[in-house]
Amino acid sequence: YNIALATGISVNVFLVAVGLLLASFNVEGETKDTLAGYKGFVIGEVADDPKIKENNVSIEINVSAIRDGDEWIETSGRTLLYLEKDSASVLLRTGDRIVFSPELSGIENKGNPEEFDYRKYLAYNMIFSSDYLAGDDWRLVDDEAVGFRPKLSRLRMKLVGLLRDFGLSDDELGVMSAMTMGYSDILSDEIRHAYSSAGAMHILAVSGLHVGIIYGIIVFLLSFIKNDKLNWMKVLITITLIWLYALFTGLSPSVSRASLMFSLMSLGKLQKNSPGSLNAVFASMFILLVINPYNLVNIGFQLSYSAVIGIIILQPRLYAIFEVKNKFLDWIWSLTTVSVAAQLATMPLCFYYFHQFSNYFLLTNYVMIPISTIAIWTCFIFFAVSWIPYISTAVAYCLSWLAKAMNYACLTIEGLPFSTAQDIYIDVPQMILLFAIIVLFVTFFFFTK
Repeated sequence: YNIALATGISVNVFLVAVGLLLASFNVEGETKDTLAGYKGFVIGEVADDPKIKENNVSIEINVSAIRDGDEWIETSGRTLLYLEKDSASVLLRTGDRIVFSPELSGIENKGNPEEFDYRKYLAYNMIFSSDYLAGDDWRLVDDEAVGFRPKLSRLRMKLVGLLRDFGLSDDELGVMSAMTMGYSDILSDEIRHAYSSAGAMHILAVSGLHVGIIYGIIVFLLSFIKNDKLNWMKVLITITLIWLYALFTGLSPSVSRASLMFSLMSLGKLQKNSPGSLNAVFASMFILLVINPYNLVNIGFQLSYSAVIGIIILQPRLYAIFEVKNKFLDWIWSLTTVSVAAQLATMPLCFYYFHQFSNYFLLTNYVMIPISTIAIWTCFIFFAVSWIPYISTAVAYCLSWLAKAMNYACLTIEGLPFSTAQDIYIDVPQMILLFAIIVLFVTFFFFTK
């Protein structure tokens, strides 16, 4: 017993030390290469889809070289640029290389009470400097996408354009683009607020729900392969397609978590011994933290893992409270227990980060999960038949009405009396205390004899 205890403590201390070491390497590397205060010519690549705003276009740049006298010196680092909105800046895409002449300065918050700490958020993403550039301060050097991820990003924009060409526009286009492809830049503030107040932001953000649907689609399409000797090929195709989708949608922490979990489940099928759910969750968490220790302070990472751990631990015990024999009512009860488990597990984080609670989250899930599932399937069917006249138009029409139904449902739920409890402000100790209360409550009611 003493040896096992000592081994467990030693392993955990080792893992914590490795995490601190990896984090320090990240900080040291970026701190040396930070561009704040630099004046001169810089070459960099657009790292993500540009965000087109009312007065400017914001882009994240991966810097590759700076000019020192007559020489270009290779370097690395990230910076945030706000470009004057004109005919050239709105056409920038992921993978474009630009040369620019900035006067980079450190990131500063606006100083408003209780404001979001944007400076810290960017620092966790290794961005420490920014600048505003007029149209004459930059020019495009190369618009040829180099690398797999930029090409997938450009494919995503083509598919968004395809939806637009078939009649989806405004909020319908924004919702379908966000829900199926992870592209949320064209969502209006009204729709964002409605989904947030109704408790449906997990529908808009590509997450485990969406990856699970994609996994189901892939398994269905490969179900014709019956030969057990070809199982390895089915698993390889499944994992490859899941990760292509993850890259396609931007590789957010929630998508990465879900993709790793489904990959581990698929690999487990080869040995007829799927890994336990919690083991798969913590294995995926460990891998993501090794890749980037700062995932730990990412809001999406925290919410995603809190929700899935809550569902795995709490949902089966809530579900066992009642035995429902009617299939439809059993589905309702199952959805209820999943929603309650996820809400309990993420509630302290929602209070801390968003200062609100959606009182009708159950009603929202009853309505939105079935519609969104049908909408995701319909969207991928549309992409598959988009080259067929009439059929593609009919599918696009159905897709538009599904998006309208989702938006109408969220706007209606948001408009109900007392839909949202707002102005809930807690600090870190209070958040930890709230988590402790929930853990004690769950332990007392479900784990004590």
